Formats: sequence, structure tokens, C-alpha cells
Amino acid sequence: HDPERKAVCFKKAAEPFSWLTIDNATFPPGTVGATKDLFGYMYIVDKGKIEYGSLKPHFTELYLWGTKKWKGKRIMWGRFVIRALPNVWRKKSLETGEPEKTGKGYLVHMAWFPDEEPYCLSSRAVKKEWISPVGISALPEYIRKQVPEEFQY
Repeated sequence: HDPERKAVCFKKAAEPFSWLTIDNATFPPGTVGATKDLFGYMYIVDKGKIEYGSLKPHFTELYLWGTKKWKGKRIMWGRFVIRALPNVWRKKSLETGEPEKTGKGYLVHMAWFPDEEPYCLSSRAVKKEWISPVGISALPEYIRKQVPEEFQY
């Protein structure tokens, strides 16, 4: 995983649980699963377990433990972050008249696999005095297991 490689994410409407089983499907423009003008495609890239880490208004930290491999490496494995950032590309699209690749909103959601340090243990979280809600750990299970029982909650 390269922390410099980021992907643009778009929030989608809630769909039935059965959508999680759709694989290798194509949806014509104007139908559910597509946009008004473009085809939609659904592929199952990986399956596995997900754990929630730190959750903030514009920041979601997940731990993905997938089962599939590609070129000998797990596809979805480890810490995964989705963060809302200012949509600087929107302004460029308006100036050049080119299509908006990142949407028309003032914020864009970017996703990537950063380093493995949980946000709640980072110097930034300590500086900002951020803690998870009482009774909810922002640590993945493999780290929680290392915490002595008297310090767990």
C-alpha cells in the first residue's frame, strides 16, 4: 500500500444488504446502480472483516482484513482512511470549463491506506486531546489484545 496513492470517493445512497453480493454486474445509464448518463459497474474486489477506528465529522478510520490476494499481496489489509478535504479541483474545473472529476461540492472525500499508526495514538490526537467516546475503543482488536485488562474499557 502506497500512502501517496489516494482515490476520490463519493457517498452513495443506502442500498439493500443484498447489494453486497452483486459481482461483475453492469447497469445501463439511468438505472439504479448507474448515473443518469453513465454506466455503473459493480465488482467484488475483496471480502473479509471490518473494524472501526477513530470516527470524526470529516474523518473515518477503518481496519480492513480482507481474504483475497493480488500479485501475492492482500488487497484490503490494514488501516484505511476516508477524509473530507477542500475540493481544490472544483475551482480548477470552473476556471477551465472541464468536467468536474471530483464533484461540484466544496469538499471531496479521499481514501487511502496510510501508515499503520492508529489516529488515537498519533501526536495529532494527543495534541488535540481527542479521545473516542466512553466505552468505545478506536483501536483495532490486534492492539486492544495487547492492552492490560485493567486499562481496557
